[in-house]
Amino acid sequence: MAQAPVIVISDLAQSPGARRLIAPMHLAPLMSDIQRDLYVIQWAREWQAGGGERFNPILRDLDLLIGSATPDAGKIHLVSLGSGAIPAFKWLTYCARENKSTTQVASFTLLAPSLSVHERTPRTSLTQAPRDMCVIGEESDDLIQFQELLSTAVRLPHEPSLCLVRGPESYLWSDTISADRAQVLQSAVEFSGSWKHAWRDWIVTSDKSFANYGRTG
Repeated sequence: MAQAPVIVISDLAQSPGARRLIAPMHLAPLMSDIQRDLYVIQWAREWQAGGGERFNPILRDLDLLIGSATPDAGKIHLVSLGSGAIPAFKWLTYCARENKSTTQVASFTLLAPSLSVHERTPRTSLTQAPRDMCVIGEESDDLIQFQELLSTAVRLPHEPSLCLVRGPESYLWSDTISADRAQVLQSAVEFSGSWKHAWRDWIVTSDKSFANYGRTG
């Protein structure tokens, strides 16, 4: 049986936080280590402020693209970068609404998530998020950016794992989620090493968890 591929939905508008964290194609060596195919969905052009872009055409395209990359098992690991979280969550809602059960989401990772783009915050339901979620961002002194990270994490229907990147070889990991910055930092455990390797291992663990629970995304 084919290993579940990793599908990355890129940032809509190239936010600085997402660019600092990782470039989509830099995920390729990590996925090669665990023998996963990597598919990166890039936008034809960056979204413009006041450009009038619409999500419905994107959702239809996403469904076709993800379906074409899905192995016989029908299982994927979904990753969003920056404001790519918006179409990712909307696609999950679209699948539930259309009763599409062919693609099962074993895990969903939010890298530097943002639920707004160019000060536009579309209505976005998070209720269809799968059980295994991981939220990754910088431990930033930018309180607005840090609060957006935590606010997204606490809205998820299942408590996610939270990874806060301190530097190339230092990160915090927490399974206790709160909107309170101090509480999160107090409960987190600091590790030396690359957050990327820790997240790669989390992908493998979530695959096993998915098999045990036999759930769908």
